[in-house]
Amino acid sequence: MGRDRLRPQSQRLVVAVLAALLLGAGGLATLQKWQGAAWWIGGGAAGLAVTVGGVGPLWQRWREQRAAELALVHRSLNAVGKVVADVSLEELRVHAAVVDIPYVSRAVKEREVGDHLRARRPVLIVGPSMVGKTRLAAATIGRTLRDKLLLLPDSPSALGDLEKAEIIPRQHVIWLDDLERFLVGGCVTAGLVQRFCESNWVVATLRAHEWDRFQPTDQLRPPEWDVLRLFNLVLLDRDLDRPTEEDLRRAIPDEDIRGRIIRIGIGEYVGAAQHVLDQLAVGKNASPLGYALVVGAADWSLMGITRPVPRALLRRLAALRLSGRRRSELDDEKKYSAALEWATREINPTVSLLEPVGGAAFRVYDLALEQLAAAGRSVPIAAWKIAVDVAAVSELTSIGYQALVLHDLPEVAELAWRKAAEAGNCDAMNNLGLLLQNKLELTEAECWYRQAVEIGNVEAMNNLAALLQKRGGSIEAEHWYLQAAEAGLSGAMSNLGALLQKQQKFTEAERWYGQAARAGHPSAMNFLGVLLQNRGKIAEADLWYRQAAEIGHPVAMKNLGFLLQSCGDSTGADFWYQKAANATLAGAMLNLGALLQKCGEQVEAEGWFRRAAAIGNVDAMNNLGTLLQKRGQLTESERWYREASKAGHPSAMANLGGLLNKRHEPIGSGPCD
Repeated sequence: MGRDRLRPQSQRLVVAVLAALLLGAGGLATLQKWQGAAWWIGGGAAGLAVTVGGVGPLWQRWREQRAAELALVHRSLNAVGKVVADVSLEELRVHAAVVDIPYVSRAVKEREVGDHLRARRPVLIVGPSMVGKTRLAAATIGRTLRDKLLLLPDSPSALGDLEKAEIIPRQHVIWLDDLERFLVGGCVTAGLVQRFCESNWVVATLRAHEWDRFQPTDQLRPPEWDVLRLFNLVLLDRDLDRPTEEDLRRAIPDEDIRGRIIRIGIGEYVGAAQHVLDQLAVGKNASPLGYALVVGAADWSLMGITRPVPRALLRRLAALRLSGRRRSELDDEKKYSAALEWATREINPTVSLLEPVGGAAFRVYDLALEQLAAAGRSVPIAAWKIAVDVAAVSELTSIGYQALVLHDLPEVAELAWRKAAEAGNCDAMNNLGLLLQNKLELTEAECWYRQAVEIGNVEAMNNLAALLQKRGGSIEAEHWYLQAAEAGLSGAMSNLGALLQKQQKFTEAERWYGQAARAGHPSAMNFLGVLLQNRGKIAEADLWYRQAAEIGHPVAMKNLGFLLQSCGDSTGADFWYQKAANATLAGAMLNLGALLQKCGEQVEAEGWFRRAAAIGNVDAMNNLGTLLQKRGQLTESERWYREASKAGHPSAMANLGGLLNKRHEPIGSGPCD
């Protein structure tokens, strides 16, 4: 692995001890100003000899222990000691091609990946199965880092084992194909990625549906997201990022082959994707039991478990996908063996629907899993219960997240998180607290937050503070917001700013909003903009509104539009109102309608008022009523005034009264619920 580049840190300790002893002996002699120096030097040398003699066996034992540790670590790494140029595509886990054609460059994406690597930024290539993520990554490192040593972990725990063994890689390309494999159980943490990035190049790939399932919501954040957010994302789209016809023509002279690639995609053609899809399409009828084995294994993955499904569970999961008569056939060993043979048989020399892993487990082929996930089938509740029963504590957190966020199964999420929380997992404690809080079970929610806080969970500090604030405990809420903010949680910084702003501590609020905004928190950018605008700092408010708006914050778009309109920039206001309105923000629709109406564009204004009114904006209902009344459409005008009046809108009530008075009708007349 290159001893000059991967050096155990503990060796330094022994060297330091010996050096200290030598210096100590010389120092003692010097301090005596050479009076009796011979005695001191002799005594020091004797003491050093005794010490070294005692250290010798310990040193030998330590070296033997280190050798055993290093051997264990080396066994979990592939391509040890090889440079990038000497590593095969097979070792990099590139799917073997069934059709031999030259590699076709995707220059734009390769340049994007290469730029990140040259700057030593960790890069993650995300795209659907068989789109060519791993092949593109291999081509890029082969071009830009071909003389660098490669670190190719073979198991989820391999990188963590390096850290435990105090082995710090330097000047290596760290290759993490199918990154989700390394996120299981916290094997790769955000801190570990940051440490490796200090003096290495980190490149990873991830399938698009895996990326989707790790995305945070406004309340929940899966632990894997802390790792993913450190990477610079390069998206590889099946349609948008196809090779150009010119590149294809240069690489592949055969017109017939080029035509097929253009129709189905180069990755799909090279990997014989159509054969996989055909096998899935006929499987339900050709081998119902075999197809159920594939779908059952897919369910295992779709529940958020990244390790292969154990052989012992495969039959149980498949049984849930079969009717009673078919289910009993799984107990027939001959029929079960035939079904397993169908599911694992080679579709082509490189692919089977169900791939054996080490003889004791199975994994669904990437493209097949993607197709089954896209079909939108619900995972049976009984399968979730099996997963919760057999999952490791670290897997339960992910299972709960998938159940709640992607499958809308709060009862399964609670089951998984409660089991993990009771086993001491602080992420599960925090998530369970949020789930219970949303169910208005506030006392138990607070209890779980406090348990997570005791273990040091920063998210739980923020959530506990928010709960306490809602229940009137502002003093303790401020304490926990401050703890979480000082630990670096940008959401807590923003919440602390909001609390301080309510207390009219505007300078402190601005400071915390600013810290959160500089950390990239979009809502804090918007809140800071509002605070600055209210304090007359228009240019600074414009700056923060724009930063939030440009990364997609709809309220900041609307606020920027309002700021620009108040400064006389109708064109800029129109642009940002449109952006916010297209993001279905009712207030922006209302403001855009009012701006258009002021500019005399009555038809366009009416359209935006109607859209805002349809999603419940009472100001838009009133404005729409006024516009229609001026046009003489009194019946519809009255209807909108009444809708707004029922919601307590004072101007709408007055307008309705005026309209009915002109028509000499009592205010209470007309349709009612």
